Amino acid sequence: MGTFFFWEQHIFWVATVSLLFSVGVLFYLGLNRGRLKRVESQLQQIKELIQTVNPEKSLEENLDRILEMIASLEMLKAPTYTFYVLDKKKQNYNLKAVRYQAQDYGEVRPSYSGLVSFQEGTYQPPLSIPVSRRVYAVTKKFEGEMPLFFLPVGETGLILVGPLEHLSQEQLVMLEALSGQIKYILHSLVKTEDIRSQADVVVSSGKALQKISSISMDWTILMEMIIKLYIQSINASGGICVKKAGESYEIVIKVGLDKTTIKAFGENKKIFETFHDYLNSKNFHYISRSDESYYKLPSFLAAAGMASILITRMDEDNTSYLVFWFEDEPDEKEIEKKVTLGLMLEHIRTVIEYQKGLQRFSFAYLDILKILARLLDNISPYTIGYSEMMSRYSVIIARCLGLDEEITKDIALAAYLSNIGVLGLSGTLFEKEGKYSEAEFELMKLHSEVGASIVQMATGNERIASFILHHHERIDGHGYPSGLEEEEIPVGARIIAVIQTFIAKIIGRKYRDPLPFNEALELIKAASGSQLDKHLVEVFCQWYREKRTKPAVSGRTLGKCWAVLCVPASICLNCPAYRTEGNIPCWETNDTQCAFHGKKCHTCLIRTEFISRESLKDD
Repeated sequence: MGTFFFWEQHIFWVATVSLLFSVGVLFYLGLNRGRLKRVESQLQQIKELIQTVNPEKSLEENLDRILEMIASLEMLKAPTYTFYVLDKKKQNYNLKAVRYQAQDYGEVRPSYSGLVSFQEGTYQPPLSIPVSRRVYAVTKKFEGEMPLFFLPVGETGLILVGPLEHLSQEQLVMLEALSGQIKYILHSLVKTEDIRSQADVVVSSGKALQKISSISMDWTILMEMIIKLYIQSINASGGICVKKAGESYEIVIKVGLDKTTIKAFGENKKIFETFHDYLNSKNFHYISRSDESYYKLPSFLAAAGMASILITRMDEDNTSYLVFWFEDEPDEKEIEKKVTLGLMLEHIRTVIEYQKGLQRFSFAYLDILKILARLLDNISPYTIGYSEMMSRYSVIIARCLGLDEEITKDIALAAYLSNIGVLGLSGTLFEKEGKYSEAEFELMKLHSEVGASIVQMATGNERIASFILHHHERIDGHGYPSGLEEEEIPVGARIIAVIQTFIAKIIGRKYRDPLPFNEALELIKAASGSQLDKHLVEVFCQWYREKRTKPAVSGRTLGKCWAVLCVPASICLNCPAYRTEGNIPCWETNDTQCAFHGKKCHTCLIRTEFISRESLKDD
């Protein structure tokens, strides 16, 4: 009864307290729900902004974009935002991007170098942070006297926000959520940057090797370099190299000549014979204004500022010589110049002899490259004979176009070695089956540049190298590596592109069958004008039309399967179809060994072409 009396007396106050408590709880829950909604809204904003990160841009640009996202959040305002990325070798976090807010927390300004004006006492971020200061959760730390909040981004990144004395629980939750959102994209960006760095090294090394190779293998490039060096050495104004072929002369190298003087040389070809005659009994001849012979020379030489001229033979039989000119009269250094040129001649003759040896060696080197290309083909049964097919089909188009035989030979070699650059990349790339990841594809795209460098080193032939370099360009300008379009793409590269696309359709892979012959042709027609050269596609299709309508192939295949598919005899020796004589189709032979070179009779080019041709008769 006492208890009942108590509740009866105090029920109002108990009810009031309970009501206030309930209201307080509801208010607290509502407040947190409101905070939660704000956090979720801010995170959604971050997710949307992260989608604007562009992997094609540099790591620094993308990290600056991420800092801009963070700085744009209403819940997280600070004077400075910095992004550090781990350098595993040096065990430091290196500064990659900085964002500064104005003192009124207005517009955020980017800075990649940190070289901006500061008021005294303003925080200036360090260029690196030792890995020993790594954190695994949002943590307040001091840089000198500056309080900063360290935000870990996986194991790879570190974001510093501040100077700030404290963060609310709401802000801490936001930063933790940010860390989870950003770490995955940072991993991808760093991986992409690593691949890009590797690519830059590969390309830069390749270009350097390519230049050395050109100098070593190409007589013209070598001589131009030597002439430039000696022009500098003897303080000449310019120089030319003249070669005699029969009774005519030709300027093969020219340095320091303007168009007017070049034209004048072309109109006064007797001057070359005059220079040649000066060297009949000696290695050098020097002419200056004080010599009577100077005034017997064509006037355009004096008009071009050639106050004195030095002529020197290059070889014992006097079939080529060098001409240097000076804007001043001869002085006491004339003897020194002759001595220098004497040494130059010794160097030139020695280098040319070495160069001839290198050119002989290059043929052996090319054989090695061809063996490596076949080795690359043979890694998978599906690509056996690939390089030989590339070469043969490319020659067909080149001859249909009536191209010069030397250019045709260069196209044949470029097509054969078009994929040789893959050997210079990661082995896992060309062994991989299926689709490449975006990063792997970017690295794989380098094979054309690496291949061009390898072949340039082997041959010194810039034309062959250019065919390999640009065989993945597109007519519409959206190819690689240079984004060339239409006629900017070398003809050899355009031919290789057509053949490579066709062969890619008619050979299978472990994960897909080859396309029938007609479908393969239709697909390259569909790609003409955008990816492929329309005229070259038509030339190729016309060649096939003519070949398929010849009486000699009526009722039979276009050729023996191993010959058409360029399969080595060593693989076919034990195949019954290889030993069968007459016109029996290979698919009607029992126990064929097509699988050894990645083929199946019912999907093979030989059979699908024959069936499509026979079906035309029925129509």
